[in-house]
Amino acid sequence: MEVNLNTVKQWFNSKGFKQVSFDKDSCIITTYYLDHLVSFKLTSRDGFMTLYKEVSQGGILVFELSLSGQNFTYDAYSPLWLFGIIQRKKRFKEKSMPWAKYLVDGFKIEQEFKHKFMLKS
Repeated sequence: MEVNLNTVKQWFNSKGFKQVSFDKDSCIITTYYLDHLVSFKLTSRDGFMTLYKEVSQGGILVFELSLSGQNFTYDAYSPLWLFGIIQRKKRFKEKSMPWAKYLVDGFKIEQEFKHKFMLKS
């Protein structure tokens, strides 16, 4: 199988991810949790395709992907946007507290991604 960004994008789309459409250098994504709006600010990175998925508890999972030759570079996280000013990236975890179950979901998707596209046999 030839690996390219379109192949990877199709795989992520099959998992419910959408590609981010940036307006200038950023994008605001809004979800809902317990009847409250939850907003996230994503910033574009040159040479990277950004994909996100809304998950439980109003969170989102983000993958930023770049391909050079047959080698992927990626960043996988769930963003936090504190007070509309401070941006943080929460890394996915194999185990997490019940209120952050989405970090475990992200970890599982990241492991699938690495196994399918990054391991050479």
